Amino acid sequence: MKLLKFIFLIGIIGFPTSILKSQELLNITYEVSVELDLDNMKINGISVKDTNLADAISATSDHKFYYELFLNKMESSFRPIEKINNEQPAEPGSIRIIVEPGGKNIYKDFTSHTILEEKSFLNKKFIVRDSLRDYKWNLTNETKIILDYEVRKAVSVIDSTRTIEAWYAVKIPFKDGPFKYWGLPGLILEVEITNTRANNDKSRFLAIKIEASDKIKINKPGKGEILSEKEFIKLVNDYEEKQMNVIFDGVDTSD
Repeated sequence: MKLLKFIFLIGIIGFPTSILKSQELLNITYEVSVELDLDNMKINGISVKDTNLADAISATSDHKFYYELFLNKMESSFRPIEKINNEQPAEPGSIRIIVEPGGKNIYKDFTSHTILEEKSFLNKKFIVRDSLRDYKWNLTNETKIILDYEVRKAVSVIDSTRTIEAWYAVKIPFKDGPFKYWGLPGLILEVEITNTRANNDKSRFLAIKIEASDKIKINKPGKGEILSEKEFIKLVNDYEEKQMNVIFDGVDTSD
């Protein structure tokens, strides 16, 4: 079985604001979806629609992924919700794509302004350490309702190809959100990331549940070689450059 791994760098139950203010820990569940533009997607210079990868990649757009954010005023952790896999084993020779739109475990420390992310590469565990990013949010007056909460729109332009649209609830006084996003004057309940460089691919994180809790479930990554973000990217790029011909060996490009 050929295994290709694509990692995509995406309601609130209404209850009184007084409960939010009295609790130190929140647990938010996010539904995550990925929208891929197969018409313009290319891999190694080859149109995906002309390969036997098309069906496998298209199927990822039909899946929903679920993550939990545990946070207090000082720290948070964002990680996937473990679910029982009822999928049938892949047939010999078939292609399976693993999508991790929200990473494995992302830990934010708001006191030191650092972020730690668990990653695996070549069966080895890493902890990627970096500073919390300043997204330079542009706050707007646009509002809407997400499960009984009024949320306001903010936009961050990362570069000429990536735009982040976030919706945050001022009445939930936590400056955090899903994945690596944070820094707004209220909890981020929805994020949509558009990447024009990657064929207008989109990732969307939407809060579907929030609970106040006094149980500490924030997990700080503790095992793995510590690298900076730049060091980890270089490690992956160097390997992929050497293995490119092997990865795409056998891809059917016939009509």
